[in-house]
Amino acid sequence: MMEVHNSGRSVVWTGEREKAELYVQQLHSHLLLATLEKAPQS
Repeated sequence: MMEVHNSGRSVVWTGEREKAELYVQQLHSHLLLATLEKAPQS
């Protein structure tokens, strides 16, 4: 929670894109803000 408070964003989950899209939809259905971003390649 402090990471979001201090920087305005936080990674809460990483994994398959299809599952991530479902999680984003679920968060939006509870009126929570969520975005989906591609992880940077290392």
